[in-house]
Amino acid sequence: MRGTNSKTQDLAQEVIDLILDEVAFQTADHEQRMATLLACSLVCRAFHSRSRRHALAHLRFTLDSLGDERASKLSKVIEKHPHLVLGIQSFTFIIPPRLDAENQSSSLTNGLFSGLYRKMRQSVSYVSPLNQGGLHSLLNSLDQAESLQTLGLIGPSDGHRWSAQLSTYLLTLLLKHPVTSLCMANMRSVPRFIFQTLLTASTSLRQLKFSNISFEFFGAANTQGDIISPASRSPVQELELLDFLPQELIHLVQDCCYSPAFPRLRRLVLSIPFQDLSNQLGDFMQSEMPRIEVLELRGTDVALAYLNRSIVQPSFLSYLPTLKTLRITLHVPSLTKSGFHSILRHLAMFFGREAPPNKVIEIDVDIHRVSGASQEGFLNIQPGWSSLDQALTGPAYPDLQAFNLKLKSLYHGRLRRPFPATAMYEAKTAKVLPLTSVACRQCKVIFELVTELP
Repeated sequence: MRGTNSKTQDLAQEVIDLILDEVAFQTADHEQRMATLLACSLVCRAFHSRSRRHALAHLRFTLDSLGDERASKLSKVIEKHPHLVLGIQSFTFIIPPRLDAENQSSSLTNGLFSGLYRKMRQSVSYVSPLNQGGLHSLLNSLDQAESLQTLGLIGPSDGHRWSAQLSTYLLTLLLKHPVTSLCMANMRSVPRFIFQTLLTASTSLRQLKFSNISFEFFGAANTQGDIISPASRSPVQELELLDFLPQELIHLVQDCCYSPAFPRLRRLVLSIPFQDLSNQLGDFMQSEMPRIEVLELRGTDVALAYLNRSIVQPSFLSYLPTLKTLRITLHVPSLTKSGFHSILRHLAMFFGREAPPNKVIEIDVDIHRVSGASQEGFLNIQPGWSSLDQALTGPAYPDLQAFNLKLKSLYHGRLRRPFPATAMYEAKTAKVLPLTSVACRQCKVIFELVTELP
């Protein structure tokens, strides 16, 4: 029974909205978020309606017996209250790892915990997607979900082999609803026609994210022809390729019906083996992504070998005549002063070998670290700053207006002494910012202390 506390009943609706919005935006732990929203719904009537709206906005279901049971219950609720389906904004499939006995250690199957393990297998079992009646009923109830904009398909960390059932789920939802964002992660042997359909059959898709995805090398027969109706050209404006080989993308685009394959693409995020960042990729981006404005490169290598002159050919940025913003994000477990100097040196090499002028206006470099030396000492590494300063003032960057370097440090536990969350050093004088030659431009070096890294 919901509470009737007079103190909560008298709260202004704006205050209730602020509280529940803060809870709803805590997306790091989905289960904890849902539990908190459920608890809030029991406070009073005003909390109940708003909490229910947030809980139904983002749905996640695992393809197992528990997920099927939850989907069946929600389907029955929607049948009684059809208006609830109008608030569903995103739907994500979570494929759990199989609980096969042959893949488990003998201590689980034959040892002390064998009884508990068998009980767990009886209560939570992997179910083939098309055998789930509850999920089927829920998907049929989503026909009126006009607000559904985001789809997700997440496999286990070791990858999940694609199946025809997943093609039916994905394409049916994608083509029945005005989906604007699609995320696929940890999937193997995805049919090539899926990629082609994502580019040509959906007129509303704006954002496409692939993380740890591999496609079939040879195209398979299209078994979904009855629900695929090709559109004109790809409407995708943002493309994220994380742990994705550029050669695979080039190979996939060869089968597309139209050229360029991404005529409206504005933002591209690449997290790939950076030794593949070559002129071949530059030629491909120039021909298939003619309007790209933002390029983000993400990596983890402290030595930044992918920025080495012998690996990456010069003039890569000049292949992108419409590029305005370049972002480089590095994840470093531990960073010392010598390591930071190496980063500055390799960045200077990367920017310095650009010969033809490009149109880049803003350059952002984000370095995420867990531990290392005190960040204040990094400003005194003059050789590294000087080489980077010289590279950025070359003739290759006539339109450069802003350079921002941000160092984010992860901190665990309580701070023993006061420390500002953000210490910002602006280019007001040459003594403050090491980049002296570009002091007339908007240049910042930002040191930020955070409790969680993305």
